[in-house]
Amino acid sequence: MRIALLLCRLIVALAFITYGLVKILGGQFYHGDWVIDSRTTDPTSLVWCFFGYSPVYARLIGLGEFIPGLLLLFPRTKTLGALALLPVTLNITVMDFCFGFPAVKYTSLWLSILTVTLVASDYRKLRPIFWDDARVDRLDRLEQQTAADPSRAAVPATPATRPRLTWIVLGVMALVLLVPLGNLIAINVTPGPEKAALAHCVAEGWNESELSVRKWRRTRGDWGFGMEAEVEIAAGDGDRPTVLRVRLRRPNGGAAWQAVGVERAE
Repeated sequence: MRIALLLCRLIVALAFITYGLVKILGGQFYHGDWVIDSRTTDPTSLVWCFFGYSPVYARLIGLGEFIPGLLLLFPRTKTLGALALLPVTLNITVMDFCFGFPAVKYTSLWLSILTVTLVASDYRKLRPIFWDDARVDRLDRLEQQTAADPSRAAVPATPATRPRLTWIVLGVMALVLLVPLGNLIAINVTPGPEKAALAHCVAEGWNESELSVRKWRRTRGDWGFGMEAEVEIAAGDGDRPTVLRVRLRRPNGGAAWQAVGVERAE
């Protein structure tokens, strides 16, 4: 049970430390100029634009995830960290489902379940908040009487193989988590596909001074592997400019966006 709770704590801590750090560094949300059109803007872009409108607010959100994530790493502060993250995870889960986020909404639901598990596992520390001291003392005595078993002999210490195996499993789990999370940080703190799309249009013969990005969206690769995106660019200064759609790919966070095609929108 302790190992399972430790794994839950590490997973939640690493996830929110990563997402919080991404926001603090200015990633994930859409900062800068953008145009919202109810007919063409998808709900995910709407959320990212809203939170990215204020860089200060976006970084405060990041701190609200990063600091409790750090608290989860230490046994003395893990309860405080789990309590602080509980409303955060529930809010993210509700938002992801209500705004129709892609498969990442199930990840947020999973993190919410793990956070609820962590809070529930510390119910002994939280009982004084909800019950009076006399009732807590009665519950403690009842648990001690139930757990007492004088007939049980002392169990000899187990060999060092089990702790060693535990640390090996934890190390493998950490590696499995750190690779996608590190990749997630990389894709959020590096430039998006807009610059690559503009450069491709210039290479195709369009005048750079007449190009402006209208919007872009990621069409594939929520965790940053095998990503594909589509950037919509307006060419021309008239009332009805030519609209170009540039398709781009990026295999992982360490690679740059590469344009694979451009077409005129109907």
